[in-house]
Amino acid sequence: MGLLKNFIKKTFPWSPAVFCAVKKPVTLLYNQFNTPVLILLYHRCAVLEADPQLLAVTPENFANQVKWLRDRYPILRFDESWDLVSEPSVVLTFDDGYWDNYAYAVPILERLQVPATIFVSTERIGTGKEPWCDDVERLVLLNDNFLRTKIHLDLREQGVVNAFITDEEARRALYYRVHDAVRLMQPDEREEVLAEIEEKYGAAPVRASHRYMTETELRELAGSQYITIGGHTITHSRLSVLSREKQREEIEGSICCLERIMNKRVTTFSYPFGGRADYNADSVDIVREMNLKTASNFPGRVYHGSSQYELPRMIVRNWDWTTFPVVFQSFWYN
Repeated sequence: MGLLKNFIKKTFPWSPAVFCAVKKPVTLLYNQFNTPVLILLYHRCAVLEADPQLLAVTPENFANQVKWLRDRYPILRFDESWDLVSEPSVVLTFDDGYWDNYAYAVPILERLQVPATIFVSTERIGTGKEPWCDDVERLVLLNDNFLRTKIHLDLREQGVVNAFITDEEARRALYYRVHDAVRLMQPDEREEVLAEIEEKYGAAPVRASHRYMTETELRELAGSQYITIGGHTITHSRLSVLSREKQREEIEGSICCLERIMNKRVTTFSYPFGGRADYNADSVDIVREMNLKTASNFPGRVYHGSSQYELPRMIVRNWDWTTFPVVFQSFWYN
């Protein structure tokens, strides 16, 4: 940015007013080609016994990661304009709305004075229930009734599973098969299939550690100067398998629910799963009509030419203080 300032001063030396007038458009042009923003994606800030999707970062590692970032990069808010960003910068986001975001991640962010946006799926707010993706863990991965048992599962259009589960490796493979299958289903069909599995084979107990935040906790976060809350659909469904009408219900419903809880406008949204195949043109049209700033999950950096309706993010894993800097630096070149 120092080179840019020198260029402007040498080119327009005669008037501070002229300098101020040309600074913004020249900065915008410069940034469009030279200044990326990296949006980082977290999910959980917790120590978990089982984490088959590798979504949890321990509080210790999270604190070290955020401190390392804060000491080296400007950390921007997701809900603000980045038009005048003058150097490579970082944005922090969380998906889903787990209780540990409130209990562990937010205190760290506030202590370090770092902003972040938490995208929340609304169906299970305050219910004490686990989200469906964690229900699959309870039903299969943590369910001893699946060991040394002949299994018959009807996964509808995703096929039928007939298997004899002899060991942990086979049970883990079945977990991924079921998870990937129900992810492609309509919400009602998914709940029906999971209920059938539980009725037939039982399930491990519901884990309080895997609940979503309550309305009270969300309202408290809404009052934090460092936290922004965004929408993430109602049922955390893959939008691309839904009709346009159902997509609108999922997107608008989550936004309206959060606005009711927090009594403030919600202007940001994250597509569940967020890969390029997980939402479609209808999804983008709906968020555009709502004028939401939107996060996706395909990897990449954000430039000023990037669409605000499909901003890429880089997912963060449970890397310690020696590994995180190395991996993070590689993000700039992906």
